[in-house]
Amino acid sequence: MSTTLPLFWPLSSASTDERLDASVKLINGLQQFQDSKAAAPAESDASEDDSDEDEDKGDSTKKLNEDLNSEDVKYALRRLIRGLASPRESSRLGFSVALTELLARLNTVDAAGIVSSILEASVTSNAMKGQEIRDTLFARLFGLTAVIQSDLLFRTSRLTTSLSAPNESGPPASTLAAFQTAITELINLGEKKSDSNGRTKR
Repeated sequence: MSTTLPLFWPLSSASTDERLDASVKLINGLQQFQDSKAAAPAESDASEDDSDEDEDKGDSTKKLNEDLNSEDVKYALRRLIRGLASPRESSRLGFSVALTELLARLNTVDAAGIVSSILEASVTSNAMKGQEIRDTLFARLFGLTAVIQSDLLFRTSRLTTSLSAPNESGPPASTLAAFQTAITELINLGEKKSDSNGRTKR
């Protein structure tokens, strides 16, 4: 279990000041865990290096990100993305602010991977009720907005490949494909809202 777990609860506070304060504490705590991982001796495995050559580019980038992020950061990314689907507006706001700030600080995640995680966590189905669909679509909107506001989607730098050698360049933090996917999904969300308004008027 993540040792930062108690820091997530205040993100759902009805108070804006409390949510912002909680976000600052959470991100600072995660930064400390990330710094500690960077200071720890790197583990190497020749067999893993050989197998990496057989992986496709997407899988290699995903594995790279997982290896470079601390367990608390990996947990936080999952928790913050899933929390965007909360039916409480205060929770969505608190989690989106924290996610935006975390993405802005990390140089070990790529836009394509984060956008993919957001889309996977916000899939609607025919079995969902109206409110559930609404909450899920809001999660997708808030998640994509966080990627944009963090500047991750427009980042021209390359990912860090080693925390002990941050100057080593890896894959690009963002790509044209990631940008196109995010924009397409935002357009789709706008069209769904328009369709919903049209049905309401009729």
